[in-house]
Amino acid sequence: MAHDTGVLAHSYVFEHEMGAWTFGKVQALRERQTMTLRTCKVVPKSALRGHALSVVSALAVLSDVKHPHMCGITEVLEDAAFVYIISEKFSGGDLSDMLQEMIRDDQWMQEESCIAYIRQALIALVHSHALGIMHRDLRPGSLLLSDKTPSAVIKVQEIGIISILDPDALQAQAKGNPYAAPELVDDAGVTEPAGFGADVWSIGAIAHTLLINQPPSDSIRQRCLGGSNAL
Repeated sequence: MAHDTGVLAHSYVFEHEMGAWTFGKVQALRERQTMTLRTCKVVPKSALRGHALSVVSALAVLSDVKHPHMCGITEVLEDAAFVYIISEKFSGGDLSDMLQEMIRDDQWMQEESCIAYIRQALIALVHSHALGIMHRDLRPGSLLLSDKTPSAVIKVQEIGIISILDPDALQAQAKGNPYAAPELVDDAGVTEPAGFGADVWSIGAIAHTLLINQPPSDSIRQRCLGGSNAL
C-alpha cells in the first residue's frame, strides 16, 4: 500500500514498493518537478523510541552530510503517523543483490573488485566518523552501486539513521544482523555503547562475505567479543 499522503503527494508521485527495511517499507518515488527517482524509507511513528519531533530534527540534519561515496538524504517529511526519509536512488542495486547472483551462478568476486568496494565504503565511513556520525547497521545491502557498469562506485546508505532511530541497538539485537559487531548483538559484559569500531568490524565482515560468499561464523564473532583478532 502506498503512503501517498498529502505531505508526499505535494512533491512526489508514488512509483512502486521496493521492499522492507529495519523499520518499515521502502518505496520508489518520483519528484514531480524534476522527474528524478528517489528512495523513500517509511518509519511508523509508533516505532520511534524518542520524541518524534526530536527524531525528525536529527534526521533532517543528516541531509547536510554529503560525500561522493554516500547515498545522501535529500529530504525528511512527516505526517501524523509516519516519518518519510527520502534519499538518492541509484540503478545498480546493492552488494547483497550481487552476492545472491554470484552464489546462484556459482561465481566468486574478484579480489580487485572487493578491494575497490571496501576501500570506497571505508572512505565514506572516515568522512562520517570525522563528523561524529556512525552507521551501526552495515551489511552488504547498505552498500549501493551507482549503476550497473563495471566502473560503478559504492554509495553507502543509511549512515547516521540507525543511530537516531535505534540508539540502544535494540533492533540490531532483535534482528540478529550477522554483520553487526558482536558488542551490538551480545551485550554480555558490555557497559558502554559500541563506538566507531563497530562500523569497522562490520566492514571487515562484509569483506569476508564478498570473498567467501558467507558472513563470519558465530565462533568468529565470539572470539572477537573475547578480544581475539579473528578477522
